Amino acid sequence: WGMEAKFRGTVTAQVIPITLNFGVTWGQLYSAGKTWGQLLSNTWGHPLSGSIAVVDSESMAGSGAVRVFTKFPKSLRFRQVAYSLAFDTNGSTDNAPVRLFQLQTYVAAKETVVKKNS
Repeated sequence: WGMEAKFRGTVTAQVIPITLNFGVTWGQLYSAGKTWGQLLSNTWGHPLSGSIAVVDSESMAGSGAVRVFTKFPKSLRFRQVAYSLAFDTNGSTDNAPVRLFQLQTYVAAKETVVKKNS
């Protein structure tokens, strides 16, 4: 996955695979033996397993904003995916405003589904 943008500074990119959430009961939380402090880094959607999002960052130095395609190297399996981009800028002309041109996902088949036998 990657993005083409014109920016200067740091971009923090996050890709979040959209998965089916299975309900966790209070009994499962109790039997896991974890405190609330240990569960703080997890989400309400995945209270026992934590987040499955992949986070990466890239920095672009220089005197002005540069249009560049940035490829994020981590691969993952997904059926649906959501993106989140956070640029380190305040939008002023001195701090190089951001212009996002495209988000691109590279997809390759990793597993095939066989035909059902009757």
